[in-house]
Amino acid sequence: MLEKKVQLKLKTPLWTGDRNRVCSELKETAILGSIRWWFRVIARQYGVQCCASESKFDSRRYKEKIAEEQKNGGNFYLSTSREGFSKRISAQLEALNCHCPECLIFGTTGRRKPFDLRVSGWEVVDLDYPDYLNGENTSINFMVRKYLNGEKGLKGFWQKEDFLTLNFIDIQSMDADNYFKILMYILFQISRLGSLGAKTQSGFGVFQIYYDGLMDEESKLLKEGKELFHLVIEEAKKIQKKEDKNQNEEIYPELNDMYFYRAKLNKSNLETILKKVYSKKTRKQLYCISQKKQYYHTGLLLRYYLRQQFKYKGIGDQVVVKEDKKRLVKYLFGGNIGEDINFGSKIYISDIYQVGEHENNNFPWEFKFWCWIPDDLNGGAPVKSFSTNSEAVINSIKSELMNLIKIDEFQIENIEPLDETDS
Repeated sequence: MLEKKVQLKLKTPLWTGDRNRVCSELKETAILGSIRWWFRVIARQYGVQCCASESKFDSRRYKEKIAEEQKNGGNFYLSTSREGFSKRISAQLEALNCHCPECLIFGTTGRRKPFDLRVSGWEVVDLDYPDYLNGENTSINFMVRKYLNGEKGLKGFWQKEDFLTLNFIDIQSMDADNYFKILMYILFQISRLGSLGAKTQSGFGVFQIYYDGLMDEESKLLKEGKELFHLVIEEAKKIQKKEDKNQNEEIYPELNDMYFYRAKLNKSNLETILKKVYSKKTRKQLYCISQKKQYYHTGLLLRYYLRQQFKYKGIGDQVVVKEDKKRLVKYLFGGNIGEDINFGSKIYISDIYQVGEHENNNFPWEFKFWCWIPDDLNGGAPVKSFSTNSEAVINSIKSELMNLIKIDEFQIENIEPLDETDS
């Protein structure tokens, strides 16, 4: 049995939720589900299908494949080489009725995932939202109830000391180390691009990886994890192409249609945001809290601001009827249209977090924002008179944030995914 530990340094609080849709205790399933979602997003950019329905692993078919190989003089099942791993992956993918790499790594009916996850080193923290937006009668409690399903006194999670620890345990497969490296590759991508856990659209779950504190080890692990990830993807592509599976018409997130940014903030920018959000008394209280925790709860509120701007102004120079503006907002930010159509959020904004010492860094604070915007919104948006592309949406988001925070264009940086061609 192999046990591996990964240390995470949280930049913003973590949210996981429970069956009552509140964050009362940390749930490993939410962490694992988030990793699985990102695996799916990254895999799809290479033309691999990840199933969106029930799948099943045929263990008898896999055993027959092993027997056939042994009959022909091969013994891939016992080989610890990279070639042996590749052949086992191929046989297991063929035994899955969906031939899906996601089900291979994370388990499905008839196939237990080759690892378990336990999280340690966390503590419960209060989420200090003010009652009202500063200078407005807009109730923040209303937004907290609507988007976080909670009341005043809402809780989140933070590292108890220096780190939050992910413990990958009970890895009983002979390919345990390979699976762990693939998971680490996905975690490195999440750390760079987005965030972990649930309710990430409202600011939660930004983190940084500390693996044994050794940069050389991190580089080696990332390189090997990337190679193994692509090995699995290539095997899945071969089998899915051979089976000539029909493409699903529904649009799913993939990395090619996602855009990632960070907004760098100086002290003046930070004060501008906080003055718009918090009263003077509340700002003073939160400043003391932030010196220890090094974050401000602003993701939910900045996202609310963007939603309101899009709702009343539309996007860019586009002119749409009032009803279509409402539908577009629900398509981008999440919401229901009628009884049958429900959209999840496509725009995510993190809380503000500290990235360096104030006296040594001109931009000691930042927040990330990222979007999943299919290039042709008409392909999925339920609007009749609206037609635009992803560039118009991204430019509108940048423009509105720049106007609100009073930042220059150079303070918004594009974040590229880890270089897929780097070896």
